[in-house]
Amino acid sequence: MLYIYVLRGLCRRARVYPKTIITNAGIRVQTWAPLIYFLVIAAGLAETALASYIFVQYLHNVDYPSKLVRNYVGLLLAIAAGTTIIAAISGILFLHASWSMLPVASVGSHVVWIFITLIIWVVGGTRVYLSLPEVRMVGCDGLPYCVELRILLYVAASEVGILVFCLFTLLFLAYQALLRRR
Repeated sequence: MLYIYVLRGLCRRARVYPKTIITNAGIRVQTWAPLIYFLVIAAGLAETALASYIFVQYLHNVDYPSKLVRNYVGLLLAIAAGTTIIAAISGILFLHASWSMLPVASVGSHVVWIFITLIIWVVGGTRVYLSLPEVRMVGCDGLPYCVELRILLYVAASEVGILVFCLFTLLFLAYQALLRRR
């Protein structure tokens, strides 16, 4: 709730005191970036909530299929929490008029952050997927929290899709800026 309040205030401030943007692409990025950050944060929060539910149930009931699966669910929990926090900070840095001029808020640093986060999400989701052959089957006989694990993997896949979209969009904008400088 606090983040939404801060984001709302920053969006209002950005409308009153807009950044000086030269290109049409920059205007589109300034318009749509808060929505993209919100999607990344929402998917991260959903993944955090679901992974923490499964992880706590595994620890409380001691009915996890293997320690490896339990550890990989914990890994996804840590990845989701880290992504949520870093995306929130990046969104605030991007929207704030004076902070957006810092090197940590540049397009290059966003590309590096999204690329590293994308690799971590792919590795974490793949680890959970490969450690549970029951999830790939049509029925989940004998696997506790099978439906929740499938939803966990679907949310992880959606997070990967959002990050891929962000990465290609930023690379395209960087390429356009490079062409304009020549």
